[in-house]
Amino acid sequence: MLIKEVINTIEKNSMIQRKDRIVVAVSGGPDSMCLLHLLFRLKEKFDISICAAHVNHCLRGKAADEDEDFVRKFCEKSGIQFYVKRVDVNKIAHEKKVSSELAGRKVRYDFFEEVRKNFKANKIAIAHNANDQAETILMRIIRGTGTDGIKGIRPVRDGYYIRPLIKTKRTSIEKYCEDEKLMPRIDCTNLQRDYSRNKIRLDLIPYIIKNFNKDIVGSLDRLGELVTIDDNYLEKVAKSKYKLYCNECEKKVIISKEAFLNDMAVLSRIIRMAVFHLVKSTYNFEKKHVDSIVECQKNRTGKKIDLPLNIRAYNDYGDICLKLKCDEAHEDQ
Repeated sequence: MLIKEVINTIEKNSMIQRKDRIVVAVSGGPDSMCLLHLLFRLKEKFDISICAAHVNHCLRGKAADEDEDFVRKFCEKSGIQFYVKRVDVNKIAHEKKVSSELAGRKVRYDFFEEVRKNFKANKIAIAHNANDQAETILMRIIRGTGTDGIKGIRPVRDGYYIRPLIKTKRTSIEKYCEDEKLMPRIDCTNLQRDYSRNKIRLDLIPYIIKNFNKDIVGSLDRLGELVTIDDNYLEKVAKSKYKLYCNECEKKVIISKEAFLNDMAVLSRIIRMAVFHLVKSTYNFEKKHVDSIVECQKNRTGKKIDLPLNIRAYNDYGDICLKLKCDEAHEDQ
């Protein structure tokens, strides 16, 4: 059943085409070992080539080294090309003044890109599953998110990050590993409640299953799918309106006054697109900042407001100009 489910996910989302060369991200845990084993089994069906990429974060001493050795031996036995990188993630986190979680993620994805080039691959397979999806959606709801956050983890991102297990529940993955005698490694840090995601996985979801909904994982997955359908439509509408009402320059975006006649569902997306054009990010750009731009547009000409990401907005006879503050200061000199 699991292999049919994964094939259906791959085909439904057009994840894999003939002659694809795929880097499989492998930690040694149940999810990634299941993914590696499945793609190895499906090599002939899809006519693909695969390799494995493993990062030793040097966070768990001997256990981390044993994870690395486990994945290496599995690949040697199966004839799978193996790439590995050892990195002191805590040291990098200290140097960059970020969390070890954030530092580890950057190290991993940088390495996957490196392996992709070396292996001449065109896809990178990540082992996110349906439970990861449910945890992500719940975590974002708790923090406060819009529809984009409720969409959760995309089955395909940027055209080449693929997630063949995204519709597969963790219980099915664990059973597959048991049936195939894969004997994956278990990361003990996943059982610690130091991180919000672990608390959601270990406490909140089991509580919901016991008291409210036995299929909360499936329900949240369906919620993500439904929101994705609606959000994709609104994004399409907003893009057409953005082209109509926004004038892009290298260091500023002018949103014409006519854009502010649109429904807020479309207008908020137009504003976020303008922000993304300026700084290639909308991280920490929240609803309150969108609201402040809308209020600024209703104000008098010359009204200015400062926003996150070093952006300043000002009213120019009803049009709104978004500009980087540092560039504005340079022009004033």
